[in-house]
Amino acid sequence: MGRLKLPAIALVLLALAAAGSFGQAPGTPAGQPETVSYLIVHLLPTFNLPMGDSASYYKFGGGALIGAEYRLPFFSNLFVLGGVGYDYNLLKMTGQSASFPNALAGAGLQFNLAPW
Repeated sequence: MGRLKLPAIALVLLALAAAGSFGQAPGTPAGQPETVSYLIVHLLPTFNLPMGDSASYYKFGGGALIGAEYRLPFFSNLFVLGGVGYDYNLLKMTGQSASFPNALAGAGLQFNLAPW
């Protein structure tokens, strides 16, 4: 019975994603141009909580991430994204800190699950 749970959960998630793509908000009223932004900029604060083996070396930390997301005009559910960030964590043993510059790149599919 345990092996049936994973395919059932995957099927429910797939059905929700497909239903969300059909539940789009209605368009703009007639006579008004529709404005669409394909480029979205993100500025995100981060909170770092070490887990697993790294929890024995690091305390909590934080940082920031700035990035951009571009929705492709010919298929608005598909997007590419990129960004740069900086994290700052405290070391447990020495009381010093560690800095981690990072980069983000990716692509994916986005489905609107609710019309609002």
